[in-house]
Amino acid sequence: MSGEMTGKEAGLAGALALAAHYFPRKDDEGRILAGFEEATFFAHRKPHAWSKWSSLPVAERNLIRQVMTLVAPEWTDAKKLRAAVLALLGILAPDPDLADRSGGSLRLPAGDPHLAEAVISRVGGDFLSYAQRVTGPFFTFGKRPKAQAFAGPGTLKTRTAYLGQEHGTTSREIHIQATPGFLEAPGHEVLPQVHTRPQRDRVAPTVKQLLEVAKILSGQDKSAAYLHSVLKRFFKAMKTTDGELTELDLTAGDLQVLNAPTGSGKTVLVRVMASWAALEERRIALAVTDVRATLDMAWDINNDLAYLHRTKHLAEPAHCTPLMSPSSMHRRAMDYAALGTSTQIDEWDRRARTDIGLLSAGCAQRALMDPPTLYPYGEENCTSLTSAATGSTRLTCSFAPVCGKFQQFYRATDAAVIVTNHANLLEGRTRIGVVLDGQEFRGKARGTRGMSVLEMTLRACDALVIDEIDAFQTAAISRCTSELTLASRKRTTALREIDSDAKNLPVVHEMALAAPVSHARLMAEMLLLWLCSGSGLKLNPGNEADSPDGAGRDNTGWRLARSRDREILQLLFPDQTAAEDLPPELFAFLDEIMPARWYAAEPDEEAELPEGADWDALQTALTILTAQRGQDHLTDTRDAMRTLLRELVPDAHQQAAVVNLLITRTVLRELDSALDELRMQAQTLRYLDLGSVRKILETMRSSTVATLYPLAMLGRSIHGYQIKGMDKKEQEAELLSRSFGGDPHNSSANSAASQPC
Repeated sequence: MSGEMTGKEAGLAGALALAAHYFPRKDDEGRILAGFEEATFFAHRKPHAWSKWSSLPVAERNLIRQVMTLVAPEWTDAKKLRAAVLALLGILAPDPDLADRSGGSLRLPAGDPHLAEAVISRVGGDFLSYAQRVTGPFFTFGKRPKAQAFAGPGTLKTRTAYLGQEHGTTSREIHIQATPGFLEAPGHEVLPQVHTRPQRDRVAPTVKQLLEVAKILSGQDKSAAYLHSVLKRFFKAMKTTDGELTELDLTAGDLQVLNAPTGSGKTVLVRVMASWAALEERRIALAVTDVRATLDMAWDINNDLAYLHRTKHLAEPAHCTPLMSPSSMHRRAMDYAALGTSTQIDEWDRRARTDIGLLSAGCAQRALMDPPTLYPYGEENCTSLTSAATGSTRLTCSFAPVCGKFQQFYRATDAAVIVTNHANLLEGRTRIGVVLDGQEFRGKARGTRGMSVLEMTLRACDALVIDEIDAFQTAAISRCTSELTLASRKRTTALREIDSDAKNLPVVHEMALAAPVSHARLMAEMLLLWLCSGSGLKLNPGNEADSPDGAGRDNTGWRLARSRDREILQLLFPDQTAAEDLPPELFAFLDEIMPARWYAAEPDEEAELPEGADWDALQTALTILTAQRGQDHLTDTRDAMRTLLRELVPDAHQQAAVVNLLITRTVLRELDSALDELRMQAQTLRYLDLGSVRKILETMRSSTVATLYPLAMLGRSIHGYQIKGMDKKEQEAELLSRSFGGDPHNSSANSAASQPC
């Protein structure tokens, strides 16, 4: 039953129902089957790869998105999906009927269940309704994290933090005075009110309409006189596969790329489209390259909208709101002021004063603490206050609704045009939360916490236009990286925090996290201890071929599990690796001798291993190293490997170097797998509105892009590792991981979609 299913189980049942509907199989009796291979499509989370996607009704696309959000990324492998189905149906339990979590809606065909390739969906033939029924409960507004409560009058405590040598690790108590209009903490009704725009299948400005708007705007003054002529020349040069361009059809859900040379007029087109949208009562969001471009575009569009209102083309005043990261506004303001023509702000022109006003924000808390500059600008206690009397529940600052940092979100709720930069669109957050579509709980407004700028703009606008798509993809790639401290001699690490917080989860979810967290901790902490213990193991040693003592040095750069494969092969097989291009089968051989993974993809044909060593025994030695059973086998493994490789690599220095590289490759490969599994399991917890879940997700530092697409474009995340603090290894040694997840190619396709879900 859906109420008994976890999110993953509901996603699995939904994926099977969708497979039966869109890709049906039939058995000999004519019954519709849901194939496991077909169901794996929904685990890839790439609906745009499906030719039928753009023609589906909006309701069906939204249902598919729901299912894809819940389905585990590991189910791109049909064998793993089958194992999950067997567990869902209770086949692996002593009493399958009692253990069936599908409520009887799914049944395996006759025969050996472990060889099954499909299930029979017994849902009355309406597969889409069933998928909605089982997944829908995980997408109610109550499943999203609730916005923090606001602080009321009284004594509050700021967060404890290290604030420099002068102050050390400290905090402050501040007293917010009650006033006649502020006798108690405000509710969520004072948060920004975001309303999802109604679905539009097409937003299609015609060339004629855009040129008419450009002609009107060109009449403002000399600074805008070029708009019509540039846009007219631009459209004249534009060609389509069907001939002359007549309209720009922003089809819902699709990315459409308009390719033209630099300086041809694309930015003019974006500016004019903003005014067209306001005239047509459409709301549009624009994404430009950086903050300065955001301010420039907002200034131009606000002038355009004001002119359209003065000339009676717009019945009501309209405005454009720029969105920027609240935490970096002060730094941006200081940089802007440093480039000003005068140090006296009253000597600045109207444009400069407007820009600095949008970037400036004063913090009311500073006047209540000593010294006022205790916390760095941009790191104020906006959402980290606690009651000095009642405990540790975090509260949002009482002044947030009138704070300059957050006024942009209030202005954006009724703006005709929203402008932001690429980085903020991808990674920005509303911080204090929003009330989404007037949601209430027990008659009071219920705010949603942590809504991204991306979701806010897609919901609040009819279309999203991205200027400079190449720069946008570059920003997307940079935002796909995240860094974790895996093991440390001086601080509590991310893995230890997750291990501790998992204890607060329901049993089924703690069980899913226990194995990847424990294995990642074991591998990371043992690797750090091996590197610090003087055993001679090096994470990123110099190349043995560079100098006789090359392998004795340890470089501080980043190391990937496979980044030293060429060197390993050159040490093992110098005759076969003399050429610049090495045979692909040699690289595949290195994976063959690694500890085998359960349910690893089987090769098309049995690989023939090179001669010269007992590779099965070598694999066994590496397996024992990574499956320790309470004992440290590093010394035994190294000794066994040197014995096994003695004839193949007779030189003692080269022998030690290749053993070192193989051992670290093995451990890093284990970490790769454990971290991938951990991130995947963390993603499946998102629908649980629990503090421990939020902390785990924050610890994993998952980006907006990686949240949409947990797997990178290679089908897996990419991890790099670095060792730091070895000068004082007893106190400061740390093992860091930098991960590259998400798929920026798909993220641009999705986030540049012309309309929200």
